[in-house]
Amino acid sequence: SYWYSLVYILRSALIALVPVIPNSRAQVIVIEVLLFSTTLVQAHTFPWRVESANYLDCTLSSILITTLCCASFLVDGADPKTLSLLCSVLLVGMMVLAVTLMLGSLATHFVMRRQKEFQYFITHHKADAAAQARLLKMMLQRLTARPVFIDSDNLQNLDFLFEVVRSKVQNLIVYLTSDTLSRPWCAGEIVTAYYSKVPIILVRCQSFKEL
Repeated sequence: SYWYSLVYILRSALIALVPVIPNSRAQVIVIEVLLFSTTLVQAHTFPWRVESANYLDCTLSSILITTLCCASFLVDGADPKTLSLLCSVLLVGMMVLAVTLMLGSLATHFVMRRQKEFQYFITHHKADAAAQARLLKMMLQRLTARPVFIDSDNLQNLDFLFEVVRSKVQNLIVYLTSDTLSRPWCAGEIVTAYYSKVPIILVRCQSFKEL
């Protein structure tokens, strides 16, 4: 999410302009509202590529907001009632955000445990359909946002390929060209998927002829 860099820059610019506000109480309120709103955006979109960086960003922002809420009572001329109400709202919001993130991460963890590593496994004859299979992989990854495995990426260890089909693949795509079924690794992957009850999707090319 490259657009989040604009949010980050805008937040920093607005925080830098806060000292222009003559009222110290208003300065505290503006900073807390800015931090809380950007934290909500960050928690909703998870813009950083590394998932742990998103959780770290949320945690640090929450600590900063909590520290500001506690320190706001030390501001000269501050109204305790107004600050108490604002801090209560922000702290409750942070607690709700923290619980939501925890529940969301737990739900994601359990869902990912039930999902296999690869959404699709493409088996094909490299001499006949290397470019087509690679294009199919790119299209599927773009549409599903899930990893797709091509058997030609690893032809040295057939046992590894069969184990991937057996335990790490949700669907096997057989790209049928004239020599697909005559290739030993293609036949082995199809048999492995059949006995492992992995759904098999056939893509027939014009050059394919049934045996």
